[in-house]
Amino acid sequence: MKTLKVGDTYDLNVVVEPSNQSKLLKYTTDQTNIVSINSDGQVTAEAQGIATVKATVGNMSDTITINVEA
Repeated sequence: MKTLKVGDTYDLNVVVEPSNQSKLLKYTTDQTNIVSINSDGQVTAEAQGIATVKATVGNMSDTITINVEA
């Protein structure tokens, strides 16, 4: 779990093999009111709470839990 404060940003470091598949990488979050994430994998803490961020390429994915404190 990664802990951030409201307003903080955090850059996800996702490695995709083969590297030519990295352009297919997509990021999502289950709590868009708590964190936002851009197409480059930068998470922004928007409000207090807990959110899960998922990185997906094809049928492979990984997640990280983000705890946002006030």
